[in-house]
Amino acid sequence: MSILQTLVGPVAGILDKFIEDKDQKAKLAHEIATMAEKHAHESAMAQVDVNKSEAQHRSIFVAGWRPFIGWICGIALAYHFVVSPIILFVAGWAGAELPELPAFDMDSLMTVLLGMLGLGGLRTYEKTKGLSKMIENFEKCLEMLLVHEGGFVNHPEDPGGMTNLGVTKQVYEDYVDRQVDEQEMRALTQKDVAPIYKKKYWDRCKCDHLKSGIDWAVFDWAVNSGTARAAKAIQKICGANPDGVIGPKTLHLLDGQNRKYVIEQLHDQRQSFYEGLSTFRTFGKGWTRRNKETKEKALEMI
Repeated sequence: MSILQTLVGPVAGILDKFIEDKDQKAKLAHEIATMAEKHAHESAMAQVDVNKSEAQHRSIFVAGWRPFIGWICGIALAYHFVVSPIILFVAGWAGAELPELPAFDMDSLMTVLLGMLGLGGLRTYEKTKGLSKMIENFEKCLEMLLVHEGGFVNHPEDPGGMTNLGVTKQVYEDYVDRQVDEQEMRALTQKDVAPIYKKKYWDRCKCDHLKSGIDWAVFDWAVNSGTARAAKAIQKICGANPDGVIGPKTLHLLDGQNRKYVIEQLHDQRQSFYEGLSTFRTFGKGWTRRNKETKEKALEMI
């Protein structure tokens, strides 16, 4: 969409306010819309000419930059959707634990690729319809998590200390690599904390590889009590070695488990953990409610 096309709506609104004659108003609106469409068409054709000129250029750096990016995207897609799943399957079948495989930022990559293909609008459609499953689940789970976490708190008996949107002062300082004060902690937004939750909890627990419902149950507990504790619980449930690191073998064993059973077991183990804490008398009611709500929501996601 061109800049002129984006201005059609606002300009039409201005016409409504200052021009009383309906026929004149309609005529001007039509002329503006026609001009915008013409401009968009001319811009598109000009870009086609630029593309043709680049493709015919003698320099490989000019003619080859689009194919180069296309090949990079193609290799990344092949790795993400073909090579990586095969490696995880074979390692799980062989009972081998592998180090964490490198991951591409598929959201950014798809934006670049679809933009090159002229399909940026389809990417937007995909997101609004929830077809991008992994991204959709993270965003959905993050929204539910922040409802649980609430806003700024600094309870003297909370071992986490000063906290906002579920992120403790220590965790945020580690993320930004500097000290922060109370004012900055109070000013945190969802945009500020989303990358922390994605990297430190969602990705570390391999939630992109967990089935819907289980990913939410693991994610919420990981944030509340640590990734190792949530990972060990899921490993005990599926019969993997409870080392606190979810790898190919754990994912392979978990794949054969009933989702409802796994979610209910996670709830029971989490509740037992809470009730064994010395601070349960102070925070137990809230923890129990949160655990119950997490289970109910996870079961709805099956």
